[in-house]
Amino acid sequence: MSDEINFIDLAALMKIGPDTTAEKFGSLINSSYFDGANLLGVLYQKRLVSLSTSFPGPNPVTVTDNGKALISEAESRSKEEFDHLDMALLTQLANGKRSLTDLSGVVNVRPKDLAMHLYKMIKNNYASYDFRSGTVDLMLTEKGFQQVRTGMPQKASATAGTAPVTSTMPEGMLPSPPQQNTGMIGAAEHPEKAGAAAGSAQGQAQQPMSAQEVEAQVKAKKMRSKLAVLGIIVIVIIVAAVLFYMKVL
Repeated sequence: MSDEINFIDLAALMKIGPDTTAEKFGSLINSSYFDGANLLGVLYQKRLVSLSTSFPGPNPVTVTDNGKALISEAESRSKEEFDHLDMALLTQLANGKRSLTDLSGVVNVRPKDLAMHLYKMIKNNYASYDFRSGTVDLMLTEKGFQQVRTGMPQKASATAGTAPVTSTMPEGMLPSPPQQNTGMIGAAEHPEKAGAAAGSAQGQAQQPMSAQEVEAQVKAKKMRSKLAVLGIIVIVIIVAAVLFYMKVL
């Protein structure tokens, strides 16, 4: 959608300060006056900025409540944990995908979600960007390259720091002898019960069906369904033919 928030919108909002004017906005984003005015027009249509017009100028530019809410959301999400989408973005940047068009075509997420994750990467010094002619050029930092080399951060193990279990048995005390397997004794005394129990255990220990067997069952079910439908169609044709023959007679 044309009104969808993207990273250029967010990056442009971050350049706007209390003294920003429409006449100087182009220089703030390393772009021409025309490119700056065009981007301000887009931000105005998305209700992210408000423009005050006066002749002969200057014309102040202020961030609206919607724009402030967008910046606040980006700041909040930049504190979230590093995730797989962040890793995918860094990997694509390392592979030379430096424009928003290239990145959005690879990761296939909404422009606003892409903007939030890119801001998160920039805020945490994994990446940086430059404005050029009204658009942005993204690149990795040294920290970002190092993260691409090491891969996803490893989470702390839930058992990390757990002390090894040691025996607290008092010195000189011997462990109790192992108990006899009364089940085996009972099986020897009652062989018929042992045989029944073994058969039950064997039935429970049956291996699950292989993929070929499951596929064969699925095909058999589909074939039965097709045959049933075909039978119904044949019956309908026969009934229709009989009724037609009776009308002719």
